[in-house]
Amino acid sequence: MRYYHFILLFFGLLFSCDKGIEPIPLGKRLEIVVITEDGELVEGAVVNVFGSQSDFIYQRRRLVDSLVTNKNGTAEFYGITSVAFDAYVSVEKRDANNWGTRVKISISDESTRAVISIKNTIANKIAGRFSKRWRQVKQSVNGTEFRKPCSSFQLIHTFKQDGLINLANAADCSFFGVEEDLKTTIPWRVNAQNTGIIIGSIATPSALKIATILELTDTKFRYVYKPAGDLDSPITIEEEFVALN
Repeated sequence: MRYYHFILLFFGLLFSCDKGIEPIPLGKRLEIVVITEDGELVEGAVVNVFGSQSDFIYQRRRLVDSLVTNKNGTAEFYGITSVAFDAYVSVEKRDANNWGTRVKISISDESTRAVISIKNTIANKIAGRFSKRWRQVKQSVNGTEFRKPCSSFQLIHTFKQDGLINLANAADCSFFGVEEDLKTTIPWRVNAQNTGIIIGSIATPSALKIATILELTDTKFRYVYKPAGDLDSPITIEEEFVALN
């Protein structure tokens, strides 16, 4: 029995002497490499890993603590103990992020490596991490405001990162539209200059909006456009939205 206690004491002293050794937690290893659209490595980006799309959207229940990418654009996570699953990764550096590019990766091996690009685009404020709801509150034609309660332009617009807008009736209007009962869906995208958006399809040019952003904050959104994309039209239409989430 004394010999057994001696052995325990010996190994306890041995491991307590080297304070510089930190054990790597058991579990899977995940390496995230962050690049720009041009392929340049990004240092100083904050990386978070979530186990579901819902947790990614609402920024809750991270699988591991946040990390910041090093000079090689890399963040290495250890200790992810789940079996094979899809993880959702959020990468942010100032106004640039990956919300409109790659967010879901599959983790199945003991070591997984994923390259994720980030970009600074107005879509990040308009559509958020996945989607964002805006209530249209005003429309003016050549400076004259047009208001009609519950008219079509006062619908709730849900701008989504997948390039679609869901339209639904507002809460104070008849036939209030919820996520399961959306009125219609139309495509949208950011222009090449990152200064405006294009709403609608070129297949229906009469309904196309080529809009220039006048104001865009987390809570307010205004743009102006010519009807049907006719840049020579004497008519100018301005629309304003407020954020609902």
